[in-house]
Amino acid sequence: MAELDDIKATALDAIAIAPDASALDEVRVRYLGKKGELTGLLKGLGQLPADERPAAGAAINQAKSALQDAIALRKDDLESAAIDSQLASETIDVTLPGRRADVGALHPTTRYCVAWRRFLSVSAMKWWKDRRSRMTIITLRH
Repeated sequence: MAELDDIKATALDAIAIAPDASALDEVRVRYLGKKGELTGLLKGLGQLPADERPAAGAAINQAKSALQDAIALRKDDLESAAIDSQLASETIDVTLPGRRADVGALHPTTRYCVAWRRFLSVSAMKWWKDRRSRMTIITLRH
């Protein structure tokens, strides 16, 4: 039983000082995993005398549930601390202007009319320049 108390105390200390979720998961695997220390004690129950097994099994299961509760509590604390730090670092300035909404596109008929007007204006300018140059040539010949 002294070994169980030592394992429980060191596990609770390791849970308390775990800095993040991955370290906490390592602690969980070390003590409660398939090859964990408490699992090893449960496997060793078969070597105990029959009259000591129920008391030892109950004590081991009680320690196991205490460690699971401590791990769950510490995990919740770490998650809430991570959320709080994320919220503190991601402040939003509500005085900034919002994002501009996409206006959309012109109707296909409107695009056609704009292109046709552009073509006509370019053509008219070319025609006007040609006409002026022809007039100059005609006036120079006379």
